[in-house]
Amino acid sequence: MTGRRLRAALLLAALQAAAAGAVVVALKAGHRRLYADRHRIELTPQPCRSCPDCRGDGGWWVDGANPEMEACGCWANRPTWRIRLLPVRAAWPDEPPFRTTRPRPVRPGSDLGRPPIGKGPAARSFTLRDQEKSSMTHRSALFAAVLGLGRAGSNIGDHWIQSDYCARVKGATDDKPVYLTTDDPDAEPTVHGTSDGIKACAWHCLTYTATQALAVGAGARILGIRLHPGAAAAALALSFVTHYAADRRVPDGLLETLATKTGKGNFWRLADHGINGAYCLDSAWHHGWETAAALVAIIGATTR
Repeated sequence: MTGRRLRAALLLAALQAAAAGAVVVALKAGHRRLYADRHRIELTPQPCRSCPDCRGDGGWWVDGANPEMEACGCWANRPTWRIRLLPVRAAWPDEPPFRTTRPRPVRPGSDLGRPPIGKGPAARSFTLRDQEKSSMTHRSALFAAVLGLGRAGSNIGDHWIQSDYCARVKGATDDKPVYLTTDDPDAEPTVHGTSDGIKACAWHCLTYTATQALAVGAGARILGIRLHPGAAAAALALSFVTHYAADRRVPDGLLETLATKTGKGNFWRLADHGINGAYCLDSAWHHGWETAAALVAIIGATTR
């Protein structure tokens, strides 16, 4: 990759990061939450943390014989912006014997439905956001979101962010050095051995992991996912180590040895009919460990 192409790739990655950051800042400043699926794109108002009435909780309990909740005007009086996409069709009528949900039984003596103990709106305030049953609270939905974001970040980091120098030198050794030529026909080719190969592979894995972190972090912010810092760091470390182990493709390296031991040696050496066996097995290795990293990343994850 020439210097011009490298600058263009870095500029593209920076523009993506800037766009994602601008969206996050706009949503936070406007106190709105973004939701999108195949049926609609929706921007719903959220309580303002600086509101003097609800203090960001969204409302409070009203005293009386039958206490009921009252929504704060900092968000309840603001419109919801919605763009409809595909129509929603009900699969079954919501009546016996096709009822899709079953009423939740209330255990006698439980505090379900009771207002918090205390005096004043601030003491008995409730969080309306916690009353919403969002699909993102399900563990499988969190896993799918983190896996998709990580897969996008890894693909960008592996193909757009990785430089031509790193791609060619990361497998160099002293026994089998890599010779690089420049655009100048009179210049002598540069020789790169084990030291340069280790540095090139480490730098590629660093930018690869950083791109993953940026994609997952920005996407999680937009989707309202709060990842545990320790779990996220462990997932990125797992991604870095496993990517380095595969991409430091020295003779008789990890993937080549593994392919040979499992009877995939011929497929590893296949480079014909539009198929590159080494690339396919390398991608399968990365996809498997990205799945494991996503499982690690959602440990302790919550929603905003």
